[in-house]
Amino acid sequence: TDVSTDKLLCINIKDYSVKSNAIKLQFLTFVSVTKTTAEDLYNAVTDYLLANKFHLQNLLGIGTDGANNMCGEHNSLYTLLKKNLNLNNLVLVKCICHSLHLCTSKASEVFSDEIDFLLRETYSWFRHSALRLSKYKEIYSLINLDSKFTKFVQLSSTRWLSRYKAVQKILSQYLELETFFNIHADKERCHTAKLLSNAYTDKKNKVILTFIQPILKQISCLNAYFQKQGIDYYLAFQEINVLIWTLVRQIIKPTLITHFKENLDLLKNSMLFEQNYLRLESCDFGYEFEQELKSSNLSLETATEIRRKARDFIKELILELIKRMPSHLNIFSQVKMISPKVILNPLRPKYVELPLKLVPNINISDMEVQYRQLLNVEWDQVFPENIPEDTVEFWQKVITLKNAAGQLLYKDISLFAFALLTLPSSNAAVERSFSMMNIVKSKLRNQMMLNLLNSIVFIRAYFNVNSICCKSFEPTKDMFSAFNSKMYQNNSEISDVDDDTNNINYVDDVILLCNETL
Repeated sequence: TDVSTDKLLCINIKDYSVKSNAIKLQFLTFVSVTKTTAEDLYNAVTDYLLANKFHLQNLLGIGTDGANNMCGEHNSLYTLLKKNLNLNNLVLVKCICHSLHLCTSKASEVFSDEIDFLLRETYSWFRHSALRLSKYKEIYSLINLDSKFTKFVQLSSTRWLSRYKAVQKILSQYLELETFFNIHADKERCHTAKLLSNAYTDKKNKVILTFIQPILKQISCLNAYFQKQGIDYYLAFQEINVLIWTLVRQIIKPTLITHFKENLDLLKNSMLFEQNYLRLESCDFGYEFEQELKSSNLSLETATEIRRKARDFIKELILELIKRMPSHLNIFSQVKMISPKVILNPLRPKYVELPLKLVPNINISDMEVQYRQLLNVEWDQVFPENIPEDTVEFWQKVITLKNAAGQLLYKDISLFAFALLTLPSSNAAVERSFSMMNIVKSKLRNQMMLNLLNSIVFIRAYFNVNSICCKSFEPTKDMFSAFNSKMYQNNSEISDVDDDTNNINYVDDVILLCNETL
């Protein structure tokens, strides 16, 4: 919902550009919606795509958040697209960044509410008070003579990386914050200040924060990786697997892990039985945790309770990852078959094992011949230095290889590879589009109509994707000729229909004007 309380649906598109020989992910449009039922969203999406002459049968996948109206099992945007458009192999990708954030949020419920209270209220305490922040800076400068103060991070349910950054900031200034609230708890005459003082004085909280920080850092780094526009699916598959099994080795007996052979179903079943876990004293909770627990001088009973909660945190995190990650792992395991490390390996999968059903309208027989021929190419001559590990970079070169007659040697299999690489991985691009929307349509410009908003955001996104700088932009003759009195309309002449993106075809015009500047 924007600043003028209009509810908008954002549509981005990821496709392979033949002209630039690159995969591009860019903003397409905002569509105004009143209701957000599955049927309403389906009508909004299909009406816009059909009005702008998109071929819906070429749709390979859809990336959404985890909302039921978007990707529910029975009646959602995904199921309606799959059923009504006859797209039986349509791929659904729930935003992995959102899923990872939900995993950590759910696992954090193992600890008491005091941890979230400490993270949330510390930020809120200084948020709107320059005087409080000034007093804290004085204490901070006395304790830290050389280091510079950095502001705290707000704990948010919608900011994917906020939890780790909030914990990191608090731990890096724990002594300073404890000193500050101990001094000002009584002076401020504020109940929240007293609660914060008690929370910082309680040594259990620092031990818990020390424990969760390295784990949250792993999740945060993985989350940041998937927010990139172009990810390597081979590495993505490995990173998720490494994360899950690294956590498993911290609490599960190693003799059992060897029998799992990275089978998540076996792992999930084994975690139902207490005898499969390491003893609390044998669990690997990290060096810094052990040192902090030792220096805190807590009672044996309290220390045991902290260890139990630490193990439960890892356990809950693993179960959440198993619950939310298999669909991503399944997609990544299929797409990684086209990575150079796999497809150029003599022990690669058979041709029939490739995800052929995911890509319609491919030449199966010609592609099979090209698949076999890949092992006979002298790649040292194609790539004089090294064969690139990046999958996109590899296929960008392969698709340009020609025979003596000037015909493309590996056109079919290259287009197949690019089609797989256009599958979405996260909704980070959509979040960036909404951030851009909030910058363009601000409180001072809250009456901006949807047509103008779409045009501005589209041009900005197009310039960004194609690395065009506004400083070098030169208007064309057609732009100058269109810049006349006819472009203005009286407000009374503008109807609601004129602002409906389903009834306009501005995308072709904007793309045409952008292309004329290249």
